[in-house]
Amino acid sequence: MEFKEIDQARKLLGLGETASLKEIRDAYRTLSLKYHPDRNPVGATEELSETFKKITEAYNLIIEYCSCYRYSFTKKESQFFSDAEMDKEHFKNFFDGWITNFEKE
Repeated sequence: MEFKEIDQARKLLGLGETASLKEIRDAYRTLSLKYHPDRNPVGATEELSETFKKITEAYNLIIEYCSCYRYSFTKKESQFFSDAEMDKEHFKNFFDGWITNFEKE
């Protein structure tokens, strides 16, 4: 995986140079709904299918890149978060994908 590929993928999803997992998911969901062939007129299906495919490939590339990231759970790193930041919403955002996938099964 090269930087050029990752950079093109993030631009296709409309992401800045930094993004949270939630922002990545939200960008993908928004674009996939907009360009999904089943949600649009019949005449544009071919073009939309290609765009939808590119969006999905970009998302998968970025998620693969993010899955290789090593998160720090050391005391030193955790001190950057105050108790106020480690609230229910923070944990909800962190675990959102796991909980959603668990509930579907």
